[in-house]
Amino acid sequence: MMQLYHEHWKGVLRYNIFIVILSSLFLFSCDILSTRNPEEPIIDTNSNPPATTPQLVISNFIAAFQNKNILEYEKLISDTTQNGRLYKFNPTTAAKIRYSTLFQQWNKISEKQFITKLITSLKSPSSPSLTLLNSRYEYTYADSALYSSNYQINVEHLITSIPTQFKGKFYLTLNKNNVNIWSISLCEDFETSKDSSFSDCKGAFSN
Repeated sequence: MMQLYHEHWKGVLRYNIFIVILSSLFLFSCDILSTRNPEEPIIDTNSNPPATTPQLVISNFIAAFQNKNILEYEKLISDTTQNGRLYKFNPTTAAKIRYSTLFQQWNKISEKQFITKLITSLKSPSSPSLTLLNSRYEYTYADSALYSSNYQINVEHLITSIPTQFKGKFYLTLNKNNVNIWSISLCEDFETSKDSSFSDCKGAFSN
Protein backbone atom coordinates (compact mmCIF):
# COMPACT_ATOMS: atom_id res chain seq x y z
CA MET A 1 0.00 0.00 0.00
CA MET A 2 2.78 2.48 0.95
CA GLN A 3 4.63 1.66 -2.26
CA LEU A 4 1.54 2.43 -4.33
CA TYR A 5 1.11 5.71 -2.43
CA HIS A 6 4.69 6.81 -3.17
CA GLU A 7 4.41 5.80 -6.80
CA HIS A 8 1.23 7.86 -7.11
CA TRP A 9 2.82 11.04 -5.78
CA LYS A 10 5.97 10.52 -7.85
CA GLY A 11 3.76 10.45 -10.91
CA VAL A 12 1.96 13.61 -9.83
CA LEU A 13 5.29 15.36 -9.22
CA ARG A 14 6.65 14.35 -12.62
CA TYR A 15 3.47 15.59 -14.29
CA ASN A 16 3.66 18.97 -12.51
CA ILE A 17 7.32 19.41 -13.46
CA PHE A 18 6.46 18.59 -17.07
CA ILE A 19 3.65 21.18 -17.10
CA VAL A 20 5.95 23.88 -15.63
CA ILE A 21 8.67 23.20 -18.22
CA LEU A 22 6.15 23.15 -21.07
CA SER A 23 4.59 26.45 -19.92
CA SER A 24 8.01 28.11 -19.65
CA LEU A 25 8.95 27.02 -23.16
CA PHE A 26 5.64 28.32 -24.52
CA LEU A 27 6.05 31.74 -22.88
CA PHE A 28 9.65 32.00 -24.07
CA SER A 29 8.68 31.22 -27.67
CA CYS A 30 5.89 33.83 -27.55
CA ASP A 31 8.34 36.45 -26.31
CA ILE A 32 10.72 35.73 -29.18
CA LEU A 33 7.98 35.92 -31.82
CA SER A 34 6.28 39.03 -30.44
CA THR A 35 7.00 42.49 -31.88
CA ARG A 36 9.09 44.57 -29.50
CA ASN A 37 8.41 48.25 -28.98
CA PRO A 38 11.20 50.58 -30.17
CA GLU A 39 13.57 51.97 -27.60
CA GLU A 40 12.43 55.25 -26.09
CA PRO A 41 14.64 58.15 -27.21
CA ILE A 42 17.12 59.38 -24.64
CA ILE A 43 16.24 62.94 -23.69
CA ASP A 44 19.17 65.21 -22.84
CA THR A 45 18.45 66.57 -19.39
CA ASN A 46 21.71 68.51 -19.08
CA SER A 47 21.03 72.18 -18.48
CA ASN A 48 23.21 75.22 -18.02
CA PRO A 49 22.72 77.73 -15.20
CA PRO A 50 20.35 80.60 -16.05
CA ALA A 51 22.19 83.39 -17.88
CA THR A 52 21.87 86.00 -15.14
CA THR A 53 25.09 87.77 -16.22
CA PRO A 54 26.74 88.56 -19.56
CA GLN A 55 29.57 86.19 -18.61
CA LEU A 56 27.14 83.30 -18.23
CA VAL A 57 25.75 83.93 -21.71
CA ILE A 58 29.21 83.35 -23.17
CA SER A 59 30.06 80.29 -21.08
CA ASN A 60 26.62 78.79 -21.75
CA PHE A 61 27.02 79.50 -25.46
CA ILE A 62 30.29 77.56 -25.60
CA ALA A 63 28.86 74.71 -23.51
CA ALA A 64 25.65 74.41 -25.54
CA PHE A 65 27.56 74.40 -28.83
CA GLN A 66 30.14 71.84 -27.76
CA ASN A 67 27.67 69.63 -25.87
CA LYS A 68 25.30 69.57 -28.87
CA ASN A 69 22.50 70.89 -26.69
CA ILE A 70 19.93 72.45 -29.02
CA LEU A 71 17.56 73.56 -26.27
CA GLU A 72 20.26 75.39 -24.31
CA TYR A 73 21.60 76.98 -27.50
CA GLU A 74 18.13 78.24 -28.37
CA LYS A 75 17.68 79.77 -24.90
CA LEU A 76 20.62 82.11 -25.53
CA ILE A 77 19.03 83.69 -28.61
CA SER A 78 16.87 86.71 -27.78
CA ASP A 79 13.22 87.00 -28.71
CA THR A 80 10.40 89.41 -27.92
CA THR A 81 8.94 87.42 -25.02
CA GLN A 82 9.37 89.03 -21.59
CA ASN A 83 10.36 92.31 -23.25
CA GLY A 84 13.39 90.81 -24.94
CA ARG A 85 14.71 92.12 -28.24
CA LEU A 86 14.21 90.65 -31.68
CA TYR A 87 17.35 88.71 -32.63
CA LYS A 88 19.43 89.83 -35.61
CA PHE A 89 22.45 88.34 -37.37
CA ASN A 90 24.77 90.33 -39.62
CA PRO A 91 26.92 87.94 -41.70
CA THR A 92 30.29 88.63 -43.27
CA THR A 93 30.24 90.50 -46.57
CA ALA A 94 31.21 87.39 -48.54
CA ALA A 95 28.57 85.20 -46.88
CA LYS A 96 25.92 87.88 -47.34
CA ILE A 97 26.54 87.72 -51.09
CA ARG A 98 26.75 83.92 -51.19
CA TYR A 99 23.62 83.35 -49.10
CA SER A 100 21.76 86.60 -49.80
CA THR A 101 18.21 85.26 -49.59
CA LEU A 102 18.92 83.12 -46.54
CA PHE A 103 20.39 85.89 -44.40
CA GLN A 104 17.74 88.45 -45.35
CA GLN A 105 15.25 86.43 -43.30
CA TRP A 106 17.58 85.07 -40.59
CA ASN A 107 16.02 84.88 -37.12
CA LYS A 108 15.86 82.76 -33.96
CA ILE A 109 14.17 79.90 -35.80
CA SER A 110 17.00 79.98 -38.35
CA GLU A 111 19.52 79.58 -35.52
CA LYS A 112 17.70 76.50 -34.24
CA GLN A 113 17.53 74.99 -37.73
CA PHE A 114 21.24 75.65 -38.22
CA ILE A 115 22.43 74.07 -34.97
CA THR A 116 20.10 71.09 -35.50
CA LYS A 117 21.43 70.45 -39.03
CA LEU A 118 25.02 70.83 -37.86
CA ILE A 119 24.58 68.35 -35.00
CA THR A 120 22.80 65.76 -37.14
CA SER A 121 25.58 66.01 -39.74
CA LEU A 122 28.39 65.19 -37.30
CA LYS A 123 30.50 62.07 -37.54
CA SER A 124 29.74 59.80 -34.61
CA PRO A 125 30.77 60.24 -31.83
CA SER A 126 32.42 63.62 -32.48
CA SER A 127 31.40 66.99 -31.03
CA PRO A 128 31.96 70.46 -32.47
CA SER A 129 34.54 72.67 -30.79
CA LEU A 130 34.41 76.43 -30.29
CA THR A 131 37.54 78.27 -29.18
CA LEU A 132 37.41 81.99 -28.34
CA LEU A 133 40.60 84.08 -28.51
CA ASN A 134 41.44 87.70 -27.64
CA SER A 135 38.03 88.12 -26.05
CA ARG A 136 36.91 91.31 -24.33
CA TYR A 137 33.85 93.27 -23.26
CA GLU A 138 33.75 96.51 -25.23
CA TYR A 139 31.25 97.84 -22.68
CA THR A 140 28.98 96.53 -19.93
CA TYR A 141 25.95 98.43 -18.69
CA ALA A 142 23.08 97.50 -16.37
CA ASP A 143 20.98 95.96 -19.13
CA SER A 144 23.32 95.61 -22.12
CA ALA A 145 26.85 94.59 -23.02
CA LEU A 146 29.01 94.23 -26.11
CA TYR A 147 31.37 91.24 -26.30
CA SER A 148 34.00 90.75 -29.00
CA SER A 149 36.17 87.74 -29.74
CA ASN A 150 38.11 85.94 -32.39
CA TYR A 151 36.86 82.40 -32.82
CA GLN A 152 37.84 79.07 -34.27
CA ILE A 153 35.23 76.39 -34.91
CA ASN A 154 36.08 72.79 -35.77
CA VAL A 155 33.37 70.43 -36.96
CA GLU A 156 33.99 66.82 -37.99
CA HIS A 157 30.98 66.21 -40.21
CA LEU A 158 29.85 63.96 -43.05
CA ILE A 159 29.33 66.53 -45.83
CA THR A 160 32.42 66.59 -48.03
CA SER A 161 31.54 69.88 -49.75
CA ILE A 162 31.59 71.86 -46.47
CA PRO A 163 34.82 72.87 -44.67
CA THR A 164 35.55 71.46 -41.23
CA GLN A 165 37.17 74.61 -39.82
CA PHE A 166 35.82 78.16 -39.56
CA LYS A 167 37.61 81.29 -38.33
CA GLY A 168 36.73 84.93 -37.85
CA LYS A 169 35.71 87.55 -35.32
CA PHE A 170 32.27 88.30 -33.96
CA TYR A 171 30.66 91.01 -31.86
CA LEU A 172 27.80 89.87 -29.65
CA THR A 173 25.34 92.41 -28.30
CA LEU A 174 23.84 91.07 -25.06
CA ASN A 175 20.67 92.37 -23.44
CA LYS A 176 18.79 91.67 -20.22
CA ASN A 177 15.03 91.11 -20.24
CA ASN A 178 12.48 91.97 -17.55
CA VAL A 179 13.15 88.75 -15.60
CA ASN A 180 16.90 89.50 -15.44
CA ILE A 181 17.96 86.89 -17.99
CA TRP A 182 20.59 87.85 -20.54
CA SER A 183 20.66 86.69 -24.16
CA ILE A 184 22.23 87.48 -27.53
CA SER A 185 20.21 90.08 -29.43
CA LEU A 186 22.72 90.79 -32.21
CA CYS A 187 25.63 88.84 -33.71
CA GLU A 188 27.91 90.65 -36.16
CA ASP A 189 30.42 88.44 -37.97
CA PHE A 190 33.66 89.52 -39.68
CA GLU A 191 36.32 87.75 -41.72
CA THR A 192 39.88 87.77 -40.38
CA SER A 193 41.49 85.56 -43.03
CA LYS A 194 40.72 83.58 -46.16
CA ASP A 195 39.24 80.84 -43.99
CA SER A 196 35.51 80.20 -43.98
CA SER A 197 33.66 82.11 -41.27
CA PHE A 198 30.87 81.37 -38.79
CA SER A 199 28.53 82.94 -41.36
CA ASP A 200 29.68 80.39 -43.93
CA CYS A 201 29.11 77.64 -41.38
CA LYS A 202 25.55 78.83 -40.74
CA GLY A 203 24.82 79.21 -44.43
CA ALA A 204 26.21 75.80 -45.37
CA PHE A 205 24.31 73.96 -42.66
CA SER A 206 21.04 75.73 -43.42
CA ASN A 207 20.69 74.86 -47.11
